[in-house]
Amino acid sequence: MTKEKINAVVAKQLDKDCTLHSISWVAGDDCGPFAGKQLTEGHPVEVQGQRGVRFKETYKGKRACIRYDNRPGLNKLVEEYRAIEEEKRREREARWAAQRAEEEAKKKPLLDAMYAEAKELRERIPADHVEVKAEQIGDFDGWPQMRYTVDGFEIDWEHVNVVGWASAIWPGALAPFASICIASISREKLDELKEKKEAEEKHKIEAKKKKQAEIAAKFDEAQKTGEPVLLRKWTEDCNDPKEECSVDIIYEYAMPDGTTKLERHHTW
Repeated sequence: MTKEKINAVVAKQLDKDCTLHSISWVAGDDCGPFAGKQLTEGHPVEVQGQRGVRFKETYKGKRACIRYDNRPGLNKLVEEYRAIEEEKRREREARWAAQRAEEEAKKKPLLDAMYAEAKELRERIPADHVEVKAEQIGDFDGWPQMRYTVDGFEIDWEHVNVVGWASAIWPGALAPFASICIASISREKLDELKEKKEAEEKHKIEAKKKKQAEIAAKFDEAQKTGEPVLLRKWTEDCNDPKEECSVDIIYEYAMPDGTTKLERHHTW
């Protein structure tokens, strides 16, 4: 019995919650090796700026891809297919929104209890301390990896006083789905760390300026003497497998014309 040929958007029910739609279409006489054939499981695609429908059927290993914008019948099926997919998307998003709302409603009392506990912990911060913002940025072997800051100033963990943790956990669960770490640091220690940081930054700036001045002086020397002046040297792995050495010494020179020059010396 010959199977009836159809031009339609067809549905395939995978389960009660999942239906897949695709385009079935009888190829016209202008479709080359696919002319007159029933093409199935088609989906709209765009290939190199051309809009078409890619079907399951193949010719010489390549799947059929039929342009639809110049074929009214196929174009109508594409519009129908897209309308169905858009409706499915809206229904799917509505279900997800309802699920999220239901979950948020269940979470609310647990989160409210967590926030209340966090408030109590904050009241236990010593009077001479300021609160530290504690953020979990990862975990290592099940232990939370934290970043501690005060107004954007980062503090190492050893200087932080952890007052306690407030958590929200589902009944029967082994781990919380939300947590707040309440931490603090003494104002005296915070000021000390800030002063140390400022001194380190100042030292870096001064060291950079000193280095730049030394380099400029060597270029001046090279220009005055007309001879190369060594800027720096370092070692690298030998870059020539034909040489019987494992380490090269690299010399960088300031040249009289203001450029730099590298020289590589093999060590034997």
